[in-house]
Amino acid sequence: MSPYDQCSTNIDCGCLPLTISDDSGLCGFLRIKCSHLEPCEMPNDYCKNLDHVCVHHPRCHHVSVCYPLLMIDQRICPPKITSPLSAKPKGNICSTATWAQHGITIIGGNSYEGPSVDLDFPKGMFIDENQTIYIADTDNHRVIKWKQDASSVEIITDGNDKENINTCGSGKPFDVVVDKNGTIYIAYLTINQVQKWIRGADRGETMINIHSLLSIAIDNEESIYVSSMSSSKLKKYRKGVTYGQVLMSGEVGPFPLTVDRHRSVYMVDMYHDRVLKIDEGNRAISVVVDGSEHSGTDRLSKPHSIAVDEGVPEFRQ
Repeated sequence: MSPYDQCSTNIDCGCLPLTISDDSGLCGFLRIKCSHLEPCEMPNDYCKNLDHVCVHHPRCHHVSVCYPLLMIDQRICPPKITSPLSAKPKGNICSTATWAQHGITIIGGNSYEGPSVDLDFPKGMFIDENQTIYIADTDNHRVIKWKQDASSVEIITDGNDKENINTCGSGKPFDVVVDKNGTIYIAYLTINQVQKWIRGADRGETMINIHSLLSIAIDNEESIYVSSMSSSKLKKYRKGVTYGQVLMSGEVGPFPLTVDRHRSVYMVDMYHDRVLKIDEGNRAISVVVDGSEHSGTDRLSKPHSIAVDEGVPEFRQ
């Protein structure tokens, strides 16, 4: 496999060969600043950050570099060859539905519909019922909000505000969710906190301290779910309760997660190329998709995000 072979309908994406195999690679976004890519650890070519993978990227360095898995999302780099549409309708999606093959940038870069904003490694995103988008703009140390058709974004928290660094979150925001009242919950990976920002507040309140935060989710009862990379634990914090209930702990992860309308939790087990589910009430853990049992286009390979539409999960690689 040659570096930068075209693999996507997005011309800014290309093939990045994996260091572990000469015959395999990933389709990634190439317009990342080389200064943001760290060299792989020698001599075994591994990455300290669990959400990165070691690749050959000759444009940036003569050595292998750690590439963020979040930048191989098919929403960024749609594949050139897509699987046939299922004849069975899912949720409210018609069985004959088709999608445009080219997306439009709405935030960041050269936006055609929204404001031009310099995003820097945005990790988490949340869309509320009004189609307002909240983004954890991680390496800019801030969370931003964009209302549909607005000409500019609103900065919710800014860790670069030196006068208010203790109230605005000095760590890097990694994920964000919003409840029906407009209260914003922000996960900070570097300072191991989940902060709660009530609508109109000028400062956040630390509501959860947990090591190596990875992902947060919220259900229709406003319970908060938090996953941890280091402990491979999933905790549920019910509304008004300060301690978390451990729903799962074990040799899985890292696991980005989401919750459906029935309060079943879906988790991505990146290490084992599978998706797990915990049902509300009995806390039974089941494997929804086991990537090791499939081959070709049906095989999962380091899935790193998940979404649920009308109770039907969608998995992203």
